Amino acid sequence: MEKIIIKGIPTSLARLIGFELGVHVYEENNLDKVDLNNEVEIIFPTTIEKISSSFVQGFFAGFVKKVGKNTAKKQVVIKMKDDELTEMFYKKLY
Repeated sequence: MEKIIIKGIPTSLARLIGFELGVHVYEENNLDKVDLNNEVEIIFPTTIEKISSSFVQGFFAGFVKKVGKNTAKKQVVIKMKDDELTEMFYKKLY
């Protein structure tokens, strides 16, 4: 499984909010080049405490456009600082 550590989020930023920020983080980390024929693990900084639905939808928009929501959810494994935050990420996708 390919692992990608998300870069470009300032350590002072504890909350990820907004569709546009989600799209920006996706693009800044060149996630459009990810091969979704295999699972990929995307690791967010441990400084993130909260995440909004709009950020998740913006972040996943590129994946969804490429392979659809169900395949994207199955192939993209999100890793946040704890299981609770990771679970919230997936809940906010729908």
